Amino acid sequence: MIRITLKKSYNCQRQDLFSQFQSMQKLLAVKKNFAAPRIARDEPGLQIVDTSVRILFLSYGSRLKYTTRPETSAEVKQIHGKFKEYLCLYEFTDSGIHTDLTVSLRMKFPLGPIGFLLSLLLKPVVSLQFKRELKRIEKQTREMKAH
Repeated sequence: MIRITLKKSYNCQRQDLFSQFQSMQKLLAVKKNFAAPRIARDEPGLQIVDTSVRILFLSYGSRLKYTTRPETSAEVKQIHGKFKEYLCLYEFTDSGIHTDLTVSLRMKFPLGPIGFLLSLLLKPVVSLQFKRELKRIEKQTREMKAH
């Protein structure tokens, strides 16, 4: 199992940062490891998306549930697919003039012992993907403030 928690502060209001997470389409501008997403259901605060989750050379077809709680959190959770577990949680908290974003990921590969070995090998790659994601969020936040 891969467990990663990253935290970063952004120099903006919580609602400005959260605006990048209001829908799966906006999140896809940040997450580059979802391939060919197709939205199966779209309601305020809830989207069901069929996509492939890519990690290096591996691609796992998944049906994901994307839920948001306004200006508080966003969650991507696998409801059907190849992973034994896939859960990515984005939590937003105010800290004075900054907004803290905490990203937590739990990912469990199938294949028993082989999946465990994959987890050990791929954890640094997945961690790097999420660090890049946080940098893209920072870049988009700066661009929003400039306009």
